[in-house]
Amino acid sequence: MVISKGKLQREVMAKNKIDINELLHLLRMKDVFSVQEVDYAILETDGTVSVLKKTYFQSPNRLDLNLTPEQVILPITLINDGEIIEDNLSEIEHDRKWLEEQLKMQNIKSHQDIFYAEYKKGETLYIQMM
Repeated sequence: MVISKGKLQREVMAKNKIDINELLHLLRMKDVFSVQEVDYAILETDGTVSVLKKTYFQSPNRLDLNLTPEQVILPITLINDGEIIEDNLSEIEHDRKWLEEQLKMQNIKSHQDIFYAEYKKGETLYIQMM
């Protein structure tokens, strides 16, 4: 299980030689665009992933199902394995100072302690620690 109870399983990912970028790719192939949508994800022997979404994201009554493509906001990875992805930070028109303030609001001292951080406009920064 590479995601269990909504949490990335870093050790399992490392053991199976799968990094966060590859996992995100496999999730997108299952129409999952954010780690936050997933309750459980199992890496199959054929290299695919089986996904059980969180209940909220399974609901056919979700408001964002009727959004036009222009209204859809995709999440952006800001930190991967303790490293800030500067290009993505620039893409969202923010800088390191802004990121540090966001981390401070969540009582996190250093980006190096973060396994994965995901930004989605209008939402709190999603963070999973190492």
